[in-house]
Amino acid sequence: MRIDGRINTNEVSRQNDSYKDLDLSFIAHPAGGDVVKKVGADAIKRSLRNLLFLKKGEIGFSPEKGSGIQFVLFELFTPATVEMLIKEIRNTITAFEPRVDVIEIIVSDEDDLDRNGIKVDIVFVIKNFNEPITLSVFLERIR
Repeated sequence: MRIDGRINTNEVSRQNDSYKDLDLSFIAHPAGGDVVKKVGADAIKRSLRNLLFLKKGEIGFSPEKGSGIQFVLFELFTPATVEMLIKEIRNTITAFEPRVDVIEIIVSDEDDLDRNGIKVDIVFVIKNFNEPITLSVFLERIR
């Protein structure tokens, strides 16, 4: 189901209820008092975002888990840098998120050079759902 050209994530959530993660804001559910859960496409989007922002070596017992995009962000922004960034994102998602297939990764900097960042749109498909989903992430160069 689409709403204004976008996928209704509630529809995706109902079809993919088997994907559940904790909401990392740790907000209590008003009715039950338990921590709110992310389900379906929202859970997978959160997982992808966490993988991209996780540096390799930050998890003690899984030092290989994470991405190396932080190192790419400090390079001069050239077409080669864009290709390195796309390759690193694709390799990270392929290695650590088996629930999705990446269709396309779009890197754009036209609007964001003043903010010292890069906008990345990741178009993916959840393996048991056919509609493509887009995750937009803004990567900033901070010290």
